[in-house]
Amino acid sequence: MSSDTFVSSVAVVAPSGRLDALAAPRIGQELEDIISAGQVHIVLDMHDVTYICSNSLRVLLLALRRLRCLGGNLVLCCLSPRIEFILQMSGFDQVFDIVDTVEVARSFFADQVEGG
Repeated sequence: MSSDTFVSSVAVVAPSGRLDALAAPRIGQELEDIISAGQVHIVLDMHDVTYICSNSLRVLLLALRRLRCLGGNLVLCCLSPRIEFILQMSGFDQVFDIVDTVEVARSFFADQVEGG
């Protein structure tokens, strides 16, 4: 995973490779660290993710729930067709806000802040 980048109060996290059972705790800890630092707007840039397992989906869901309770959100972007298919098959495409690019995700948060 690349280190998170804070841009205009939005953290961008870019994991890479397989988000399997071994990677789930690491991504969970990284998200927890960001949230504990007070960041509630997170973009998960999935352009380098080749696989995601149910454990990692659960970790993302837990982070999303925590963020929404704090008035924030976790937006997914740059999904490969394979990852998009996995999210659709699991119904997670109905749970997460999914956009095409990091820039669109950042503007999503700008719209949220302005609107609310």
